[in-house]
Amino acid sequence: MPFDLGLATATAGLPHQAAAARLAERPFVRENPYALWPYHLHAMTRSTLRTADNATDDRWTDADWYIVETEQ
Repeated sequence: MPFDLGLATATAGLPHQAAAARLAERPFVRENPYALWPYHLHAMTRSTLRTADNATDDRWTDADWYIVETEQ
């Protein structure tokens, strides 16, 4: 299952796929085609996203992160 550049581009609201392609090509996005979730973010990126100060309705709680981390 390849990284869906179209989906990533549309989700980010970008007009072109170049930024999503660069993101997928960087070493902080790892691919393991045999894993349940084939794409994984580098630990530093995950940490930055988890600790970002935001109050959006779709943010994850510590319990959400725990559930996802223990399912792998």
